[in-house]
Amino acid sequence: MRHYPESRKLPVAYLVGVAGYAVGLVLSVVLDLPSGALIVWCLALLAMLVYALGPKRAMQA
Repeated sequence: MRHYPESRKLPVAYLVGVAGYAVGLVLSVVLDLPSGALIVWCLALLAMLVYALGPKRAMQA
């Protein structure tokens, strides 16, 4: 996980994993789509979102 402090990297990774899995399963039930593929898509999209919205690198002088 890009510029997260060391103490936050593991909790953020677990949160992304659990949230992606849960959202994928719920959407699978609601939309009647295959769970495996939907879980993978949700994990990928959530990981990209967390990466894009995460802390930016500090400017080096």
